[in-house]
Amino acid sequence: MLGMVKVTFYLRIIDCHWDVRHVTPGALNALLDHLISLESPRNDQTMVALKFYFGAWNSEVYTTPGRAVERMVELSEYANAIPGETITIANVDLDLIGQSHSIIHSILDKWKTMNGVLGDDPQNGLGELNDLCLLLEHDSLGERLVYKSAGIHSMASSLLGQNWRYMALGMPSDRCYSDDDYESEVCSDYPVVMASGEPRLDHIRAYFRLDDDDPMWLNYERLLLPWKTKSGEALIMCCSQRNQNLSIPFLEAALDQAV
Repeated sequence: MLGMVKVTFYLRIIDCHWDVRHVTPGALNALLDHLISLESPRNDQTMVALKFYFGAWNSEVYTTPGRAVERMVELSEYANAIPGETITIANVDLDLIGQSHSIIHSILDKWKTMNGVLGDDPQNGLGELNDLCLLLEHDSLGERLVYKSAGIHSMASSLLGQNWRYMALGMPSDRCYSDDDYESEVCSDYPVVMASGEPRLDHIRAYFRLDDDDPMWLNYERLLLPWKTKSGEALIMCCSQRNQNLSIPFLEAALDQAV
Protein backbone atom coordinates (compact mmCIF):
# COMPACT_ATOMS: atom_id res chain seq x y z
CA MET A 1 0.00 0.00 0.00
CA LEU A 2 2.99 2.33 0.50
CA GLY A 3 3.26 3.26 -3.17
CA MET A 4 -0.46 3.39 -3.86
CA VAL A 5 -3.12 6.09 -3.82
CA LYS A 6 -6.33 5.54 -1.88
CA VAL A 7 -9.35 7.26 -3.43
CA THR A 8 -12.81 7.39 -1.86
CA PHE A 9 -15.88 9.06 -3.35
CA TYR A 10 -18.45 10.77 -1.10
CA LEU A 11 -21.20 12.25 -3.27
CA ARG A 12 -19.43 15.34 -4.68
CA ILE A 13 -16.26 14.97 -2.58
CA ILE A 14 -13.24 13.00 -3.76
CA ASP A 15 -10.96 11.94 -0.89
CA CYS A 16 -7.35 11.16 -1.90
CA HIS A 17 -4.65 9.67 0.37
CA TRP A 18 -1.02 9.08 -0.62
CA ASP A 19 2.59 9.30 0.53
CA VAL A 20 4.43 12.07 -1.34
CA ARG A 21 7.84 10.42 -1.06
CA HIS A 22 6.83 6.81 -1.79
CA VAL A 23 3.91 6.86 -4.21
CA THR A 24 4.63 5.18 -7.54
CA PRO A 25 4.49 7.38 -10.66
CA GLY A 26 1.90 5.07 -12.21
CA ALA A 27 -0.50 5.33 -9.28
CA LEU A 28 -0.15 9.10 -9.04
CA ASN A 29 -0.55 9.64 -12.79
CA ALA A 30 -3.69 7.50 -12.88
CA LEU A 31 -5.27 9.70 -10.22
CA LEU A 32 -4.16 12.90 -11.96
CA ASP A 33 -5.66 11.70 -15.25
CA HIS A 34 -8.96 10.94 -13.54
CA LEU A 35 -9.11 14.33 -11.82
CA ILE A 36 -8.27 16.11 -15.07
CA SER A 37 -11.15 14.28 -16.76
CA LEU A 38 -13.53 15.75 -14.17
CA GLU A 39 -12.44 19.34 -14.76
CA SER A 40 -14.94 21.28 -16.84
CA PRO A 41 -16.83 24.60 -16.59
CA ARG A 42 -20.02 22.64 -15.90
CA ASN A 43 -18.46 20.64 -13.06
CA ASP A 44 -18.13 23.32 -10.41
CA GLN A 45 -19.46 21.34 -7.46
CA THR A 46 -16.86 18.59 -7.09
CA MET A 47 -14.49 19.17 -4.18
CA VAL A 48 -11.24 17.29 -3.67
CA ALA A 49 -9.87 16.53 -0.19
CA LEU A 50 -6.16 15.76 -0.22
CA LYS A 51 -4.57 13.90 2.68
CA PHE A 52 -0.89 13.33 2.01
CA TYR A 53 2.04 12.11 4.07
CA PHE A 54 5.16 14.27 3.99
CA GLY A 55 6.99 13.56 7.23
CA ALA A 56 3.52 13.67 8.83
CA TRP A 57 -0.06 13.70 7.56
CA ASN A 58 -1.37 16.93 6.10
CA SER A 59 -4.91 17.72 4.93
CA GLU A 60 -6.03 20.28 2.34
CA VAL A 61 -9.31 20.83 0.51
CA TYR A 62 -9.74 22.25 -3.00
CA THR A 63 -12.94 23.46 -4.60
CA THR A 64 -12.20 22.10 -8.08
CA PRO A 65 -10.36 19.03 -9.43
CA GLY A 66 -8.10 21.35 -11.46
CA ARG A 67 -6.77 23.10 -8.37
CA ALA A 68 -6.19 19.76 -6.68
CA VAL A 69 -4.22 18.55 -9.71
CA GLU A 70 -2.00 21.64 -9.57
CA ARG A 71 -1.28 20.98 -5.92
CA MET A 72 -0.51 17.29 -6.45
CA VAL A 73 1.87 18.09 -9.30
CA GLU A 74 3.63 20.65 -7.10
CA LEU A 75 3.99 18.13 -4.27
CA SER A 76 5.33 15.44 -6.64
CA GLU A 77 8.36 17.64 -7.29
CA TYR A 78 9.37 17.11 -3.66
CA ALA A 79 9.37 13.30 -3.74
CA ASN A 80 13.12 13.25 -3.00
CA ALA A 81 13.09 16.07 -0.45
CA ILE A 82 13.55 15.44 3.25
CA PRO A 83 10.80 16.80 5.50
CA GLY A 84 11.66 18.05 8.96
CA GLU A 85 9.92 18.02 12.32
CA THR A 86 9.53 21.77 12.22
CA ILE A 87 7.42 24.36 14.02
CA THR A 88 7.05 27.68 12.22
CA ILE A 89 5.28 30.64 13.82
CA ALA A 90 4.74 33.92 11.96
CA ASN A 91 3.33 36.96 13.74
CA VAL A 92 0.90 38.69 11.36
CA ASP A 93 -1.03 41.94 11.40
CA LEU A 94 -4.34 41.87 13.24
CA ASP A 95 -5.91 43.58 10.23
CA LEU A 96 -5.69 40.24 8.42
CA ILE A 97 -8.60 39.03 10.53
CA GLY A 98 -11.58 39.39 8.23
CA GLN A 99 -15.22 38.41 8.26
CA SER A 100 -14.29 35.06 6.70
CA HIS A 101 -12.48 34.12 9.92
CA SER A 102 -15.68 34.28 11.89
CA ILE A 103 -14.56 32.63 15.13
CA ILE A 104 -11.38 34.61 15.70
CA HIS A 105 -12.96 37.80 14.39
CA SER A 106 -15.86 37.52 16.83
CA ILE A 107 -13.61 36.90 19.80
CA LEU A 108 -11.36 39.86 18.99
CA ASP A 109 -14.44 42.09 18.66
CA LYS A 110 -15.63 40.87 22.05
CA TRP A 111 -12.25 41.68 23.62
CA LYS A 112 -12.37 45.20 22.18
CA THR A 113 -15.96 45.74 23.31
CA MET A 114 -15.11 44.66 26.86
CA ASN A 115 -11.79 46.59 26.90
CA GLY A 116 -10.00 43.38 27.84
CA VAL A 117 -11.79 43.15 31.20
CA LEU A 118 -13.70 40.06 32.28
CA GLY A 119 -15.91 39.41 35.23
CA ASP A 120 -14.43 37.11 37.84
CA ASP A 121 -16.37 34.29 36.17
CA PRO A 122 -15.24 34.25 32.49
CA GLN A 123 -18.12 31.97 31.51
CA ASN A 124 -20.60 34.72 32.29
CA GLY A 125 -18.74 37.30 30.24
CA LEU A 126 -17.97 35.30 27.12
CA GLY A 127 -20.83 32.82 26.91
CA GLU A 128 -20.49 30.41 23.99
CA LEU A 129 -17.24 32.00 22.80
CA ASN A 130 -15.54 30.48 25.82
CA ASP A 131 -16.29 27.04 24.34
CA LEU A 132 -13.89 27.82 21.47
CA CYS A 133 -10.88 28.88 23.52
CA LEU A 134 -8.25 27.92 26.07
CA LEU A 135 -7.95 30.14 29.13
CA LEU A 136 -4.85 30.22 31.32
CA GLU A 137 -3.94 31.80 34.66
CA HIS A 138 -0.91 31.91 36.93
CA ASP A 139 -0.52 29.08 39.41
CA SER A 140 -0.79 29.74 43.15
CA LEU A 141 2.89 30.69 43.32
CA GLY A 142 2.65 33.01 40.32
CA GLU A 143 5.44 31.09 38.60
CA ARG A 144 3.79 29.15 35.77
CA LEU A 145 0.78 29.43 33.55
CA VAL A 146 -1.79 26.68 34.06
CA TYR A 147 -5.08 25.87 32.35
CA LYS A 148 -8.11 27.51 33.91
CA SER A 149 -10.55 26.20 31.28
CA ALA A 150 -10.49 24.38 27.94
CA GLY A 151 -13.43 24.93 25.62
CA ILE A 152 -15.40 21.95 24.39
CA HIS A 153 -15.00 23.14 20.79
CA SER A 154 -11.39 24.34 21.06
CA MET A 155 -8.85 22.99 18.59
CA ALA A 156 -6.94 21.27 21.41
CA SER A 157 -10.05 19.43 22.59
CA SER A 158 -10.85 18.27 19.06
CA LEU A 159 -7.31 16.92 18.68
CA LEU A 160 -6.80 15.32 22.07
CA GLY A 161 -10.35 14.33 23.00
CA GLN A 162 -12.93 15.59 25.43
CA ASN A 163 -11.33 13.86 28.42
CA TRP A 164 -8.24 16.02 27.87
CA ARG A 165 -10.11 19.23 28.62
CA TYR A 166 -10.80 17.99 32.15
CA MET A 167 -7.36 16.52 32.74
CA ALA A 168 -5.75 19.79 31.59
CA LEU A 169 -7.29 21.92 34.34
CA GLY A 170 -4.56 23.15 36.67
CA MET A 171 -1.81 21.63 34.52
CA PRO A 172 1.17 23.69 33.23
CA SER A 173 0.61 25.04 29.74
CA ASP A 174 3.84 23.52 28.38
CA ARG A 175 3.35 20.00 29.75
CA CYS A 176 -0.16 18.98 28.86
CA TYR A 177 -0.18 17.77 25.25
CA SER A 178 1.23 14.63 23.67
CA ASP A 179 4.21 16.52 22.20
CA ASP A 180 6.54 18.39 24.58
CA ASP A 181 8.51 20.06 21.77
CA TYR A 182 5.34 21.50 20.26
CA GLU A 183 4.06 22.71 23.62
CA SER A 184 7.30 24.40 24.62
CA GLU A 185 7.44 26.30 21.35
CA VAL A 186 3.85 27.47 20.99
CA CYS A 187 3.34 28.25 24.68
CA SER A 188 6.43 30.46 24.95
CA ASP A 189 4.43 33.41 23.60
CA TYR A 190 1.76 33.29 26.33
CA PRO A 191 3.62 35.24 29.04
CA VAL A 192 4.90 37.72 26.43
CA VAL A 193 1.38 38.63 25.34
CA MET A 194 0.13 38.67 28.93
CA ALA A 195 2.86 41.14 29.90
CA SER A 196 2.35 43.36 26.84
CA GLY A 197 -1.41 43.72 27.27
CA GLU A 198 -1.76 43.64 23.47
CA PRO A 199 -3.51 40.95 21.35
CA ARG A 200 -1.45 38.93 18.93
CA LEU A 201 -2.31 37.01 15.76
CA ASP A 202 -0.05 34.21 14.52
CA HIS A 203 0.01 31.84 11.58
CA ILE A 204 1.38 28.44 12.60
CA ARG A 205 2.48 25.32 10.73
CA ALA A 206 3.73 22.69 13.14
CA TYR A 207 4.78 19.07 13.20
CA PHE A 208 2.71 17.45 15.93
CA ARG A 209 3.17 14.02 17.53
CA LEU A 210 0.09 12.11 18.61
CA ASP A 211 0.07 9.28 21.13
CA ASP A 212 -0.48 5.91 19.42
CA ASP A 213 -0.98 7.48 15.98
CA ASP A 214 0.97 8.92 13.05
CA PRO A 215 2.24 12.50 13.41
CA MET A 216 0.34 15.28 11.66
CA TRP A 217 0.87 18.81 10.43
CA LEU A 218 -1.16 21.44 12.26
CA ASN A 219 -1.93 24.50 10.15
CA TYR A 220 -3.85 27.22 11.91
CA GLU A 221 -4.40 30.82 12.92
CA ARG A 222 -3.96 31.62 16.59
CA LEU A 223 -5.30 34.63 18.43
CA LEU A 224 -3.81 35.39 21.85
CA LEU A 225 -5.73 37.81 24.04
CA PRO A 226 -4.63 39.25 27.40
CA TRP A 227 -7.51 39.67 29.84
CA LYS A 228 -7.84 41.01 33.34
CA THR A 229 -10.65 40.23 35.74
CA LYS A 230 -12.35 42.99 37.71
CA SER A 231 -10.42 41.82 40.74
CA GLY A 232 -7.13 42.34 38.87
CA GLU A 233 -6.24 38.73 37.96
CA ALA A 234 -4.31 38.45 34.68
CA LEU A 235 -5.42 35.79 32.20
CA ILE A 236 -4.36 34.76 28.70
CA MET A 237 -6.80 33.37 26.15
CA CYS A 238 -5.83 31.28 23.14
CA CYS A 239 -8.24 30.76 20.25
CA SER A 240 -7.06 28.67 17.30
CA GLN A 241 -8.74 28.05 13.97
CA ARG A 242 -7.57 25.54 11.37
CA ASN A 243 -6.69 27.17 8.05
CA GLN A 244 -4.67 25.82 5.12
CA ASN A 245 -4.23 29.28 3.56
CA LEU A 246 -1.54 30.88 5.70
CA SER A 247 1.25 33.39 5.14
CA ILE A 248 3.73 30.52 5.59
CA PRO A 249 3.92 28.22 2.51
CA PHE A 250 3.48 24.61 3.62
CA LEU A 251 6.50 23.22 1.79
CA GLU A 252 8.73 26.02 3.05
CA ALA A 253 7.71 25.17 6.61
CA ALA A 254 7.87 21.40 6.23
CA LEU A 255 11.28 21.00 4.62
CA ASP A 256 14.23 20.08 6.79
CA GLN A 257 16.25 23.30 6.66
CA ALA A 258 19.29 21.54 8.08
CA VAL A 259 19.75 19.43 4.96
